[in-house]
Amino acid sequence: MQDLPAWYDASPCWLVNLPQFATAAATVGLIGVISVLLSAYTPLWPFGFGLMLIPIAIAVNAAVDAAATHIVIDPARVTVKTGIATRRTASVELYRLVNVDAVTAWWQRPLGFGTLILETSDAYRPVWVLPGVRNVEFMREVLTRQALELRSARGVREVNMGRL
Repeated sequence: MQDLPAWYDASPCWLVNLPQFATAAATVGLIGVISVLLSAYTPLWPFGFGLMLIPIAIAVNAAVDAAATHIVIDPARVTVKTGIATRRTASVELYRLVNVDAVTAWWQRPLGFGTLILETSDAYRPVWVLPGVRNVEFMREVLTRQALELRSARGVREVNMGRL
């Protein structure tokens, strides 16, 4: 089978971690101020500076997770590759898409990215969340139209079964 050209082929926008970065910076600042204030009263003040490594590590982990994720959207499927040491690749065929939502927080809108939420007819992985997708509204429209075209071309009818 010949490879189809990708409509979207990128890692999530690194700014998707902006809330974690801001929280880590505020926490490091707060711990630093408290450590300086307590340095006059206790000999354990270096412990406070050691605590500053925890929010920094959490922010770095979030950045590495975003950098290690790769999303490919082509005319037939959505493929997501994640991981550094252990690489996981998962894909869903577009004809299995039931609903496509685009969520853009107030701070993401001027930066031009958002989160795609894909609801599928797959029993094992019914919801796919793709954070940091650029031009999220356009991608939602493209995926919705392509899913409808593929379903009609394959003769697949949409069946929504309610949860028991």
